[in-house]
Amino acid sequence: MISTPGLLKQSSALDHPLPQTRARICWLIGKKKIPQATEKLKLMSQVDPDRFVQRAAVEALGHLAAPEARQFLTFLLQQDDPWLRGTIQKSLNRLERNDRTIAPP
Repeated sequence: MISTPGLLKQSSALDHPLPQTRARICWLIGKKKIPQATEKLKLMSQVDPDRFVQRAAVEALGHLAAPEARQFLTFLLQQDDPWLRGTIQKSLNRLERNDRTIAPP
């Protein structure tokens, strides 16, 4: 698990001027499943000026088990951008698969 100082460093890196850095941190947050970053990822998925960062934020949300992530991704399906909408659907599918593997038989 990432320590609080580590989480703070990652959160500040989400505001980095380079989009590649912001996208990489989104990926890391998703991989490490850091639910504390859900609100920031939600914001980035809508307002980040770089569409690759938006996509990385959506993918990261798809790795989090936070219920608000699923609700938000469902809301985002209304996006006009088919490229981003496809990523949103993949993230929702990932959450659904995770639910099935965790649910008791």
